[in-house]
Amino acid sequence: MTMDDVRAYLSGQDKNALVEMLVERAMEDDGLRQRLFMKAAKKVSKGLDLDIYRRAIDEAVEPAGLVNYRNAYDYTHGIEEAIDSVEERLKGGHFAEVIELAE
Repeated sequence: MTMDDVRAYLSGQDKNALVEMLVERAMEDDGLRQRLFMKAAKKVSKGLDLDIYRRAIDEAVEPAGLVNYRNAYDYTHGIEEAIDSVEERLKGGHFAEVIELAE
């Protein structure tokens, strides 16, 4: 079994079933949930919802507890995702909002 097999399986599934599967997983995975919040915020609102970005940044840099060796990759990956998301906003011309988030 490979990820290509998984991809082929998922390609044949109903869109609603895939959405439910992803939402279920996001409820258990803080990083995924925050990524989805930021992506949805870009599509849903006319402007940037800075509260969503602030929350995602806060959750990325302020772990709930000790970041041990086993969790270090996930911790740094979450920070990188938050930075990348803010960088996308900068490239999208949201200069004032990015300055506010940086402060």
